[in-house]
Amino acid sequence: MPGKGRSWGRLALLAVLATNAEASDAQALEQIETFSKTLERTEEQTNPFVEQVRSGKIILATSLERAGARSSQNVSPLAAWSKFTLSSHAEYGATRQTTLVMRSERTADQDGRTNSGGIGFRTHVSQWNEAWLFAEGIAHFGTGLAHAPDKSAFAADLRMGLGSTFEVLGRDAFAVATFGPRTIAGDSTNLRIEATFGVRPWKSLLLLVQSLNRVGERDYDGKRVSHTRAQASLVWNASAAYSVQLGAFATFASATGRGERGANAALWRKF
Repeated sequence: MPGKGRSWGRLALLAVLATNAEASDAQALEQIETFSKTLERTEEQTNPFVEQVRSGKIILATSLERAGARSSQNVSPLAAWSKFTLSSHAEYGATRQTTLVMRSERTADQDGRTNSGGIGFRTHVSQWNEAWLFAEGIAHFGTGLAHAPDKSAFAADLRMGLGSTFEVLGRDAFAVATFGPRTIAGDSTNLRIEATFGVRPWKSLLLLVQSLNRVGERDYDGKRVSHTRAQASLVWNASAAYSVQLGAFATFASATGRGERGANAALWRKF
């Protein structure tokens, strides 16, 4: 859709130049050339971490993880358990500067089932050379957000993000980090820090390496919450619209004593 809009815009400009030109054809062509260069500069300045207007993506994901005791503070090892997760993530460029974000998640483990959903935004803030600053705000509601998994809770994420695009050995790459608090009503406030590095070894393949971290204290018992998860995955562009993601993850540090590890898969639909 954005490409079609730009095509119509170019045709409209050509019509105006052809109708109002009082000088030679060379002057009109020079004006057209200047417009093209200006358009290219404008497109280059668009924040790559914000969806283009009237475009976006939908990601349907699933993961299976298994956990066991990995903390030396626990005298008796915790029983290993498995958790199955189904999730969805959707983004839509509402304006040139702002993207709407929607999420949902359903999990099942030995403690039962939980459901949650969220809606929010990501918006462009500023740019320095090849670095872009953006802000995110997402409201969540559902079970499993607070300590009691059988009761619904409200949570809010407020984050700032900084990302950059560059080249690694001649290959397109990017790095982005987000940080900010998640406030859970009646339970706690945790600091969330997430970092992602991506590089394309080939045009149709994207390698992602991610670090997901949270630190804080729980209000109901005052215990410290610390969790660090690393994840690596490959995203293959099967076509212009569809991509397939396969990956694995593991927890390297957790104050709860559980060390999760598992695999995930996802289907991307871009529009």
